[in-house]
Amino acid sequence: MPRPTQRTTTVLLTTLLLYFFANQTQVGWLYVMVSLLLGLVITTGLLNRGSLRRLTGTRQIGSPREDEIHEGNEVGV
Repeated sequence: MPRPTQRTTTVLLTTLLLYFFANQTQVGWLYVMVSLLLGLVITTGLLNRGSLRRLTGTRQIGSPREDEIHEGNEVGV
């Protein structure tokens, strides 16, 4: 299971705090905000799980016209 990011932790703590206030005051719009924030965390967690799975990348050092690269040579990135 991946470790939650700092932003996810902040949103979850804000959600818990809003739920506490909603429970104490019985204000309906706070319950709506809590459900939206919790749904946001769950949805982004499920959607992001596989978004980078098929991503591939390649690196090429130097250009095709350079035959050799030695230590100390500058390489453009």
